Amino acid sequence: MERLTRRERLLAALFLATLVAAATVLYLVSPEGTKLFPPCPFHWATGWKCPGCGSLRASHALLHGNLGAAWRLNPLALLFLPLLLWYVVDWLVGVFAGRRLPRIMPSPVVAYGLVGLFVIYGIARNL
Repeated sequence: MERLTRRERLLAALFLATLVAAATVLYLVSPEGTKLFPPCPFHWATGWKCPGCGSLRASHALLHGNLGAAWRLNPLALLFLPLLLWYVVDWLVGVFAGRRLPRIMPSPVVAYGLVGLFVIYGIARNL
């Protein structure tokens, strides 16, 4: 892995600190009925739920250990959270340790299938 500059490591540390701070705020403050978190722009503009709607409330429930509530709020977000965390941890390990975790690269067919899943889920949750 290539050697990173001091600025790049500082930006990665800032990203990590921001991520921890955001998770702490999300743990302490429920997104339900507060103006702290912005509304979904798609839902605000159309009145329809996007595939991500409910993921902030699901994350809050998950941080409190309530897996059932998180699933009810947005099962798709819950299913993709481990993959998202894997990529974030892989990037941070690459920045701070100079090595990478085993790569998870879906084939193009799987990637298009996942996009299709998001579209179908977005349509189905509005029926």
